[in-house]
Amino acid sequence: MSQRTLITLGTIITGTCLFGWLFINTGGVLNSTKPFTAQHTTKNNPVTLQQLLGTQKNSPFKQATQPIAFLFPRDHGPHFAYRTEWWYLTGHLFDRNQQHYGFQFTLFRFASQPSSTAANPWLVPQFYMAHLALSNTQQQTHRSAAKFSRQGPGLAGVTSPPLQAWLENWQLQSTTAESLFPAKLTAQAPAQHIGLALTIDKLKSWVLQGNQGLSQKSTTQGNASYYYSYPRLNVVGSIQWDQQQIPVTGQAWFDHEWATSALDHYQTGWDWFSLQLENQQELMIYRIRSQPGYPETLFAGLIQADQTVIQLTPNQVTIKATQYQQTIDHKQWPVAWQITLPDYHLSLTLTPTQPNQFIKHLFTYWEGAVKITGSHQGWGFVELTGY
Repeated sequence: MSQRTLITLGTIITGTCLFGWLFINTGGVLNSTKPFTAQHTTKNNPVTLQQLLGTQKNSPFKQATQPIAFLFPRDHGPHFAYRTEWWYLTGHLFDRNQQHYGFQFTLFRFASQPSSTAANPWLVPQFYMAHLALSNTQQQTHRSAAKFSRQGPGLAGVTSPPLQAWLENWQLQSTTAESLFPAKLTAQAPAQHIGLALTIDKLKSWVLQGNQGLSQKSTTQGNASYYYSYPRLNVVGSIQWDQQQIPVTGQAWFDHEWATSALDHYQTGWDWFSLQLENQQELMIYRIRSQPGYPETLFAGLIQADQTVIQLTPNQVTIKATQYQQTIDHKQWPVAWQITLPDYHLSLTLTPTQPNQFIKHLFTYWEGAVKITGSHQGWGFVELTGY
């Protein structure tokens, strides 16, 4: 993350096309009130990561090309001048017996035109997708759900301030107009027997990622996002698991990014790490992988206890995968890592709470909770796309 998350959408979609891609390529003219389904696509018409996040010719959208002055609470809300945007929460929850649960909630916005209005509300050129996931470490079980909707007449959307980000009855809502947090997150997925009812407040304030919030994804100007994080949040509330309502407490991480293009033609996917250490440091790393013969992009920021962000160079960070999970299509996904920052005396071992933490809906990616050991203890989340 998010870029987290994006994902927007951090994956190569090889078997089916998501509704957002249909929406973007029909110029926003989805005037049927019937929902779209996967039958609209075939394996012979795949959508690539570059199509979703690459540069578009004659695009009407703005691009992230230089640092901007962030203005809060305004910038917690939507940025319709940009094509894609996401609000992303991941965290670690513990019940009264200290049993661990990992959670993810992400709301994505896609647009076909830089506008949030239309004479007919069904033709507003904004489309939303949300993902909800909950893992039970004790049971070694991971469950996820997805929702899709046009903005339409109140079906989905984001407004601010105060922030209200929703897709049907899934909602992230600030409790005051002055700040993003405290906020309430509510989401239920009855078919998967999971749900969240959480109150979230900041333990640290926001930090800007990259160059004053400009997160460069390749050497091409405009292949970037605007990106900030709340790297440490306090969480209280309850989760639903099967028929149980379980009181929980824990900590979370929040990302918000918006962009028009991010990736070059040679880039294939990314590995993203958000790590919270017990000494009140946080580490965010993203590595964008490339086709053979092209350079990789790596960015890392070490957030100090006082919220100072130390920008790291690629040669200051070593990432080595130590365990893999094979999917039914025989692809190998890394699920455990050794990360070292010798200049800062960090040697971190990342072990998944369970190796099978795939999000599989219209596309597949790995979004997993990890336990941190080694020179420092802690918890983290990892997002993998494009394998």
